Amino acid sequence: MTCQPEFWAVGLDVTDHFQIEDEDKPFISRIIDVFIYDKTEHTHCCELIPSYWLVYLNTFVLFEGEAPDEVHERVVERYCHVPTEDCYIHISDVDKLKDWHVKFHGEAENLEEAREYWSGNPPF
Repeated sequence: MTCQPEFWAVGLDVTDHFQIEDEDKPFISRIIDVFIYDKTEHTHCCELIPSYWLVYLNTFVLFEGEAPDEVHERVVERYCHVPTEDCYIHISDVDKLKDWHVKFHGEAENLEEAREYWSGNPPF
């Protein structure tokens, strides 16, 4: 018996993964990579602790205050278009992320359909 898929989006703070330019630092609060996953699918990656397979959706920047348009465009261009790969992350690490976690409430039969929907309707 298979479970009905339960799709979720999760945002991971990846600010520390970047070398932020000095001119951009005053404007950037955090950089968030957004992934989606099926909460009903668990994978054991050669270890006892199960993981979710996270499929990359997009990246966005949380700005400090109001950034001028030219700064906003520069920051988005520099930090939101960096190639990001899908990945496995321990279930316990994903489940404890309460601030950037939302359940999919549309109709999707598989992860690709949920990803397509959220690509046009970002969850965050």
